[in-house]
Amino acid sequence: GMPAHDHVQVKLNVSELSENGISPEDLPTPLITPIELKQRFDNDDDVFVLDVRNPEELEIAAIEHHLEIPKPRIMAAVEQVKLGQVALVDTVLNAIPRDREVIVYCRTQARSGQVIDALRELGFDPTKLVLLEGGIIEWARTVDRSMPVY
Repeated sequence: GMPAHDHVQVKLNVSELSENGISPEDLPTPLITPIELKQRFDNDDDVFVLDVRNPEELEIAAIEHHLEIPKPRIMAAVEQVKLGQVALVDTVLNAIPRDREVIVYCRTQARSGQVIDALRELGFDPTKLVLLEGGIIEWARTVDRSMPVY
């Protein structure tokens, strides 16, 4: 069989990218499958998970070990920072680590992908922002079949 090129992990840091003339925004978003994430939980890896769904969705289902910041709050903070109205450290964005991998998820992966793009625009390391493939729907389908699907 052919290797899955869409799962290649990027291991360059941001300074190496600029030295090589590569813009961080041009890098593909790293992905992790729900099964891979579950394996990391099972291995007691220190995993940081960011849930960008709305509060009413959290009441239906959630993945353990997560920080909750709804996408609208993140996007509002991103805009305020971009406009120079507030420093990043004075927003909800300060709760998102910049020095470690952050796995971002929503219901299907659409909102989480938009959040990752916005954070990358603010200078978050594109190699550390990882998208949970298929979001919580795929988690419920492949990892926890008892989880409600909405």
